[in-house]
Amino acid sequence: MALLTGEPRSATVRAKGDAELLVVEHSGFEALFKTRPSVAAAVSRVLATRQSELRERREQSTVTESTESRSRRLLAKMQAIFRF
Repeated sequence: MALLTGEPRSATVRAKGDAELLVVEHSGFEALFKTRPSVAAAVSRVLATRQSELRERREQSTVTESTESRSRRLLAKMQAIFRF
């Protein structure tokens, strides 16, 4: 999420075993989002849903920011970072 939105990293990932990694550079996301803005919108919705789920687990209460408004906020950040 941090890669796409510029927000502080909120997680660390560790592989339990051997793993192959795919590197997608900034320019790759930029080209994708410029040619297919609908992909960025879809990704922002997934990110917003994931953030809502994580926040709910942490707070164990109702989330104050709706998933849709979070999606719009994250999409705006993605647009600023990837200039599309």
